[in-house]
Amino acid sequence: QWTSNGLHCRERNVVKETPPEVEPFHKTRLGQIIQGDSVEVLATYADSSVDLIMTSPPFGLVRKKDYGNVEANQYVEWFKPFAAEFHRVLKDRGSLVIDIGGSWNKGYPTRSLYHFKLLIVLCEEFGFHLAQDFYWWNPSKLPTPAEWVTVRQVRVKDAVNTVWWLSKTPWPKASNRQVLQPYSQSMQELLAKGYKAKKRPSGHDISEKFSVDNGAAIPPNLIAIPNTESNSFYLRYCEERGFKPHPARYPAELPEYFIRMLTEPGDLVVDPFAGSCVTGEVCERTERRWNCIEVLPTYCEAALGRFAREPQKTAKPVADPNNSSNYYRVPRPGTLWNGDHGEPLSEDGGRHRRLKPKAKDRDVIIAFVEHLHNQGFPCLEVERWPGEQNRQTKDIDAVAGPFAIEHTSIDSVAHQRRDNDRFSRVIGDLRETLEGLDYSLTVGFVYEEISKGRNWNELRQTLKQWICEEAPGLDYGEYRTKLQTHPPITIFGAKTTNFIRGFFRTAPSDNTLSLRIREKFDEKGLKLKDYQTQGKTTVLLVENDDIALMNEQAMLDAIHAAYPGLLPNGVNRIWYADTSEPSRPRFSDFTDEIVALRLSPPV
Repeated sequence: QWTSNGLHCRERNVVKETPPEVEPFHKTRLGQIIQGDSVEVLATYADSSVDLIMTSPPFGLVRKKDYGNVEANQYVEWFKPFAAEFHRVLKDRGSLVIDIGGSWNKGYPTRSLYHFKLLIVLCEEFGFHLAQDFYWWNPSKLPTPAEWVTVRQVRVKDAVNTVWWLSKTPWPKASNRQVLQPYSQSMQELLAKGYKAKKRPSGHDISEKFSVDNGAAIPPNLIAIPNTESNSFYLRYCEERGFKPHPARYPAELPEYFIRMLTEPGDLVVDPFAGSCVTGEVCERTERRWNCIEVLPTYCEAALGRFAREPQKTAKPVADPNNSSNYYRVPRPGTLWNGDHGEPLSEDGGRHRRLKPKAKDRDVIIAFVEHLHNQGFPCLEVERWPGEQNRQTKDIDAVAGPFAIEHTSIDSVAHQRRDNDRFSRVIGDLRETLEGLDYSLTVGFVYEEISKGRNWNELRQTLKQWICEEAPGLDYGEYRTKLQTHPPITIFGAKTTNFIRGFFRTAPSDNTLSLRIREKFDEKGLKLKDYQTQGKTTVLLVENDDIALMNEQAMLDAIHAAYPGLLPNGVNRIWYADTSEPSRPRFSDFTDEIVALRLSPPV
């Protein structure tokens, strides 16, 4: 028997035909949710009693997740106690299927090898066989990790999970006839026209059997399933009852693929890292017995939503093989090459960021939707851009799932764009200079000192000289000094090791912000009103596009001054977008703070 800490306690020779009765959290006709440590729960199972273990364990990610995950460098050791129980409880013809995503090494655009190391250990130390490696491609995956993919643009988006199909023997129970897919258009044409048997240039001898119509095609080991759940029964069930949905849910089609291929009705399927218990939902519908083991009781509570309906109602409608929406197209690599060599490659491999242009409205909205995606709406994406489709009617900017989004930008001061242009002349390419330092440096200016009549080239060169020659000699901490320009100019900031670098200005006084906000928000609220009546959650996304003056509190106070009563007509939520770094905008939900300000008694 193995305990959750991996220590071998004692040998057991108990033989049982079925897993013993464990006090279930919830029970159905075919299965049960068990709340507990899966190593401890599986230790009560008889040897060779399980037909399939289908699971997606916590990945070895750099960032900690609510559901509990181990860092990549500790992952294999953490997994070993589970592996021992998996091998013991599986039948000789049983299978272990593990969906496991990759991870990036912290701070570098290089991949961790933890999931490959796990595979090797499972085979070489625990005696599993790799029956086949599968790859789950998520066509809807966002371009992440953003730092390497969209900011520095030195990697492509990570959209594939590895799925290891393992078995106790080289001959597990399986049939690819259970997961056939429609013939491609080219294959249908070949079957219709006929095929001449001959040896191909590759050396393969294609016989006449190749032209036999078997009704469907054997699928490849690439599985294309989008993970776009945003308004499912499970999510509505959680929202109505105040449960937090499990944030890492694989789509039901993924476990169903292997459940159909590797088991038969009546077989026992176990998911030891059950999460939202989607594996159990699929088994209930496909007439397999099942056990879902989940360590956190909050996720067990939420998982009850998987079984609140009749099993048949959890399935998606039967797909139409002729419907193009059931297929995903992948462009050939050279589709957009056209002889264009493109931009020069980064000489430092992306080690330092390139200076990026100002963020465009559409980019800000896409980044905002990605932010919501990471904050609990895992399948959210922009579905349409009404403003681009209906320019004459002045429609809103975007619709994403339950959200109707209108973007607007507000200047912190009345002449911000003019002042921004002046500040840009000072900064020039000096951001690159800051990025090249082996410490962190912030450089601030008094707003009014960046004024008309200055020699911008002189100021920029003097500032660059100070950064390169004098800043290295500064002690760590805050500093304040004068640059000997004409006239002299004061700079201040901090030298640290916290990776915060950049230029900024002090906030000037301005008493027109709340008036400008009222005028702009009233106009935007009229556009959102129609979507609010349709049941959408309307979002006013307020951007401040000053490249260095991002005063979030001033904006919040000004909105409160502009609307001392309710939110603007037609608006459900107000979000703030800080685009001081165009390639990495930051977002804050102002709504609750505005309401709190209104409810607070005067001091």
